[in-house]
Amino acid sequence: MRPFAAHQVLVVESDPSRQHAVARWIEGAGFECLTVSAADEALTLAEEAEADVAIVSGSIDAWTPAHLAHALQSRDADLPVIVVRSNGEMARGFRGRRGAVEEIEAPLTRGSVMSAVHRALEWRDASADDRARYRELERAVFAQAALVREACQSEPCTEAGLTSAFTAFLDRRLPGAAGHAARVRAVAIDLARAIGMDDAAVHVVAQAATLHELGLALLPQSLRQPADTLTGLDRVLALRHPDVVAELLAAIPGLRAAATLVRAAHERFDGSGHPRGLSGLEIPMGGRLIGVACAVDRIATGEPGRPGVSGPGADALLEALAGNALDPDLVRVWAGHAERALAAG
Repeated sequence: MRPFAAHQVLVVESDPSRQHAVARWIEGAGFECLTVSAADEALTLAEEAEADVAIVSGSIDAWTPAHLAHALQSRDADLPVIVVRSNGEMARGFRGRRGAVEEIEAPLTRGSVMSAVHRALEWRDASADDRARYRELERAVFAQAALVREACQSEPCTEAGLTSAFTAFLDRRLPGAAGHAARVRAVAIDLARAIGMDDAAVHVVAQAATLHELGLALLPQSLRQPADTLTGLDRVLALRHPDVVAELLAAIPGLRAAATLVRAAHERFDGSGHPRGLSGLEIPMGGRLIGVACAVDRIATGEPGRPGVSGPGADALLEALAGNALDPDLVRVWAGHAERALAAG
C-alpha cells in the first residue's frame, strides 16, 4: 500500500479543459494524477494496477461511463471508480460487483471531486471485513429508503401528503427531529423572505427545511451518531445520508427541487461539510439558508450536554460560525431581521 499522499488517481476524461481542471485539483491536494483520454489506455493502466482510484467522466470511445467503470473493475477488482453523471441526470444507484463505485454530478467542483476521492481511498485502504460491513450497511440504508418510498405511495399523491408522511417517519425514527425540522422551517422561511425570495422559491426552501434530516432517519441505528464519533467506512457511509434522501426525493416530481437543497443542507461554507464538500457560493442559496436556520435552532434549544442560549449569547455563538460553517452574509441578514422583530414585538 502506498503512503496516503502518494496515492495515484486515474482521470479518464476526453475534454481537455475538464481533464486539466480535475488534474489540477488532485495534484494540488498532494496526490499523483494519471490522465488519459482513451478507453484502451485506461484499461491498460487498470490491468497493471497503476491507479488507486479512477474518475470516469463522459463517454469515452463509445463507452458509457458505467460500462467503462465495470470494465476497469474487471481488470482491477479492488479499484474504486467514481462515475460523473450529467447535471440533472437521475442517479442509477450504480454499484460495482466488487469495488466501491460512486456517482457524482456535474458540474464538478474541487470540493465534490476531492470528497469523492477521499471516500474512494478510504474504501481502497480498508480491510476486507470493513468493506463487507460497509456493503451490508449500504444495502440496509437503500432497503430502508425503498421501504419508505413504497409506504409513501399509499399516501395522497400531493406534496403536502408526501411531506407529512416523510415527517411522520422522521419522528418515529428520530424522536424530536420533526420538532427541530418545523422550527428550522419557520426560521428558513423568515430568512428567505428577508432576502427577497419569491413565493415559489420560499416554498421549495420550506419543503427542504422540513425534510433536511430525513437522511439521518434512513441510517441504521449504529450510524445515527455524531459523525465525529464514527470512524473509517462507517463515517463514510453515514456522511452520504443527504445523497440517499436526495435520490429518494428526486424521484417525486413535487419534491424534485427540494431534493437539491436537502443534499446541500449539510454542506459548510468553508468546504468541510458533506456529502460533496462544497464551499462558499458553490452551495445553493437554499442550502445556505437552511444551514443558518439549523444553527439558530440548535443554539436556541441546546444539544446534549449544552443548554439552549438566547439573547446576546446566542448572537455571539451564531456570529462565531459565520465564515466557517455559515454564510456570513446570511448571518448578518438574520441578525438584522431578529433585531427588527424584537423591536416590533
